[in-house]
Amino acid sequence: MNQIMRRLRSPLLSVAVLVSFATVRLIAATSATESARVTTAFDADWRFLKADAPGAEKTGFDDSKWRKLDVPHDWSIEGPFAKTNKTGGAGAWAPSGVGWYRKHFTLPAEQKGKRVYVEFDGVMQNSEVWMNGVSLGKRPNGYVSFGYDLTSHVKFGEGATNILAVRADTSAQPASRWYSGAGIYRHVWLVVTEPVHLEPDASFVSTPVIKSNSATVHVETRVINDSSAPQNLTVMATVYGPPGSAPDGRYACAGESVPVSVAPGKSADVKFDVQIPWTPRLWSLERPDLHETGIRVRSGGKTLDDETVTFGVREFHFDATNGFSLNGKNFKL
Repeated sequence: MNQIMRRLRSPLLSVAVLVSFATVRLIAATSATESARVTTAFDADWRFLKADAPGAEKTGFDDSKWRKLDVPHDWSIEGPFAKTNKTGGAGAWAPSGVGWYRKHFTLPAEQKGKRVYVEFDGVMQNSEVWMNGVSLGKRPNGYVSFGYDLTSHVKFGEGATNILAVRADTSAQPASRWYSGAGIYRHVWLVVTEPVHLEPDASFVSTPVIKSNSATVHVETRVINDSSAPQNLTVMATVYGPPGSAPDGRYACAGESVPVSVAPGKSADVKFDVQIPWTPRLWSLERPDLHETGIRVRSGGKTLDDETVTFGVREFHFDATNGFSLNGKNFKL
């Protein structure tokens, strides 16, 4: 999730938290619960031009003759390869330059009033993104995922076509010690949430205390209120053990924050602990078992937003005498 905008950085409210928790055993090997967030693959049906095209960010631009394709897409690997290309031998003598992508799409009328975001897992490189002719921002680094809030720039309803345009420029060469590609070379996602939602990339899960028969899971996240009214909210976290952690499926336990009030246009930091009351399976090099935490924002018994964070239960530290240790075992790096 450095996967989306750092758009709203309003003053934060630190929340002291009390935790209530219950333990349940899950028979099924899935952590699926009610989901308020809608995440849709946005890879299909793009239009591409392997050249610069001044004005291609505008909604009325004619892209009818552009090549149709699905992303991920790397136009550089298609060649032609030549020793005269500026990428050099480290860049496989592949071509570089400017490429444009445009996507036409509609949004259902019932999504009006919700928040709409686009997430790019990677665009190589020096990208700029426009939504219906409005520049959303630039991302020089081609390896870092990023995203933008589209809410105030999109249209809803059948027949209301939206145009998402992306320009990527790899002209500055040599740019790497290896082949790096070009264009929208990773997946793209469309995310729709309620006005009250988790800030993208704000959730962090750690395991500060690990014992032989229990562990403490620390959850930190940030809730944003983009609605026009104050909201009284709680954040709930359900921790799931690895598949097979219980004799008939996987264990789970849950904790919930104390209520927090968030004013319109503001955000709140929420921190609390969930206790794992079973013997945790530790993440290690030999057995990298992973747990999951399902984080939900709730109001009046309704889930407004949710996401899942995958993590390992493990302890590590460095000291001057022995160097690095993982789960009490010393490793030489």
